[in-house]
Amino acid sequence: LLTHWFGVSETQFDNLSWLVVVTNLSTLLPLPLLFLLPDSSASSSLLTESDLETHHTETPSTGAQSQLGPTSTTDPEAASKPAPEISPKVTSLSP
Repeated sequence: LLTHWFGVSETQFDNLSWLVVVTNLSTLLPLPLLFLLPDSSASSSLLTESDLETHHTETPSTGAQSQLGPTSTTDPEAASKPAPEISPKVTSLSP
């Protein structure tokens, strides 16, 4: 629609610069409506960083620690434990 109004086509580029300026300025049109958004106090219902850490270390069904181990280093005993060794499972492809 704007290309037609500015007369820009696949062979006519005379007003291309004006088309670019108008389309870039049109991205600023929602700014006067920002006052309609809720205040920043509404963000208090969002999860905090500690909630996110708890979510990563607990399973949803039992609340127990996941099998992957702790994700934070607040527990010095858990940080000193070596990681479990994982050996690859080798399967034969011959019948």
